[in-house]
Amino acid sequence: MSTQSTQTRIRALVILDRVTVACIFLVAGFAKIKPLAGMPWSIASINLSLAKFAMGVDGFQILPPWAVTIVAHFLPFFELLLGV
Repeated sequence: MSTQSTQTRIRALVILDRVTVACIFLVAGFAKIKPLAGMPWSIASINLSLAKFAMGVDGFQILPPWAVTIVAHFLPFFELLLGV
């Protein structure tokens, strides 16, 4: 196998890996901000979803109480940004 074909395969694998990671970030971010079942998309429903996510983050008891809300409101949008 030539060096050029090996490099082409490596580039293809790198691109495939990047797309895979981007999809994972997009799905994770979307899952955290999507409204609960039966609720329409609105700022209030997104805030409710983020509050529910904050309760899950708080359940791990890793972060101090003042940081839970900050992380819960920042992380989903950061994941969407990384996915894009």
